[in-house]
Amino acid sequence: MSKRIVTIEVKNFKAIGHEAVNLHGCSCIVTAGNRKGKTTLLRGLIDRIQGVKPEMVVKRDESNGFAEITLDTGERIRWEFSAEGKERL
Repeated sequence: MSKRIVTIEVKNFKAIGHEAVNLHGCSCIVTAGNRKGKTTLLRGLIDRIQGVKPEMVVKRDESNGFAEITLDTGERIRWEFSAEGKERL
C-alpha cells in the first residue's frame, strides 16, 4: 500500500518563513521565482531523513523552526531544529 503526502508544513527553514500546503494526497505543481524556497518546501525534510543535512538550516534572524509531513495514514514525520545546531527527528 503506497502512502501519500497530505500536508507539508515548514517554519523558519532556509528561505521559508512559514508555509503550509494541503495536497489532499494529490499531485501538485509548485511555482515561484528563483531562491524562493520551492526545493526547500518539497525536499527539505525528505533529504534530512536520508541523512543530508544542509549547511544553513534556520532562517536568518530566527532561533528555531520545523518541517513536518503528514501522510494519508495519519502518520506524521517532524524535524525540529535550532540555530544552535540542535535537532530532533
